[in-house]
Amino acid sequence: MVGAAIETDPRTEVRTEIHYQLPRPTPSSPYTPRHRVQIVEPDGERVSVVSGQRMVERLPAPPAGEPLPPIPPIDQGVANMPSPAEPSTPISRQLEPIFERMLQSPRHDWRIWKHWGPNRCLDVGLGYELAGVSLFEMDSAETMNQFRFRFAATYNHETPDMAEYFWARTGGRGPGLAESGVDYQEVRLMMETGGPRLSVQTEIPIRILDPENNDNTAGLSDMTVTTKTVLIQGERLQLTQIFRNYFNTGDVPKGLGTGHVSLEPGLLLRSRLGPRTTLHGELKYWIPLGGDPTVSGQILRYGLGVSRVWREHDDHAVVPTLEFVAFSVLDGQKTVIDSLGNAVRLDVDGATIVNIYPGIWFVSERHGKTDLGLGTGFSITDVRQYQQVLRLDLRFRF
Repeated sequence: MVGAAIETDPRTEVRTEIHYQLPRPTPSSPYTPRHRVQIVEPDGERVSVVSGQRMVERLPAPPAGEPLPPIPPIDQGVANMPSPAEPSTPISRQLEPIFERMLQSPRHDWRIWKHWGPNRCLDVGLGYELAGVSLFEMDSAETMNQFRFRFAATYNHETPDMAEYFWARTGGRGPGLAESGVDYQEVRLMMETGGPRLSVQTEIPIRILDPENNDNTAGLSDMTVTTKTVLIQGERLQLTQIFRNYFNTGDVPKGLGTGHVSLEPGLLLRSRLGPRTTLHGELKYWIPLGGDPTVSGQILRYGLGVSRVWREHDDHAVVPTLEFVAFSVLDGQKTVIDSLGNAVRLDVDGATIVNIYPGIWFVSERHGKTDLGLGTGFSITDVRQYQQVLRLDLRFRF
């Protein structure tokens, strides 16, 4: 792979052409860049620098007023070039003035150029920056200052009181009648602020319920406060500790809350598989405090996701996502309606629910830092919470 960059200084009429050549990858060194720099000065002197070695070659000077002669491409490769005549400064010092303006922009990070090689990621667009935070169901390991508006429509929630994860025990503190399916919509307002190592989130949900047997209702649901602490921060790998607190601010008898406080500690992972592909992971443990002793239970949540930059430019990008999230109910009960129409409680110890969430993000900085996300989700197991969910996210970054 060979690439080139040209830099011309009009004040001194010095033309610089930089060629990058990557040799064939080897197991020990998959991408080892070699550099060749050729500088043609007005007096006809040509200076070639190859991986830190310098050569001087005399060329005839061009007539006055005529442009400098073109520099011939590298055809024979670095290995067949003449031996260097004298040592020179390191190649990093030779490249420093040429890339000085490029490195001043946040789109062109020297760490990214060094990591992925000069031919693969010299121009980093908006998609690379936001691929790590382009998720729907899972939490991102990266912190970000943002305000997010989310509208979600969920259909056929079959067991709303299972482990008291959605609402309180049916017939107890929760709604009085058992349900075989609940449709509901939620509007969630989330604010996240902080720095690169620590951030705090607050989320206010407003729930609109459409049950089959109980009355329709709407109102404030359980609020959450979340902290993120980055444990390992690197260009390729990031590990973040997350701690979410659920507060019982919803009206419990109407099905707007669980009636207890819950804690959810966990770990988040982000790994860049390439300049366009990012892998995500999460592991969380949901713990109810003060719930019904027989119905409420603990839930282990874990998932994997991938985001891929499909289209990328300096001010906008398209990032599709795909997430697999599993819920393992460790203990607790759920209320179901049998064939005779009676409410029956069943144990849910060891039940596992696996959901899949495809989606797509349209990120832009043309008229402000505004992003739009469209996603859906559905269960791929017999045991499930809901049949399908549709989401629309509008995010403002600051």
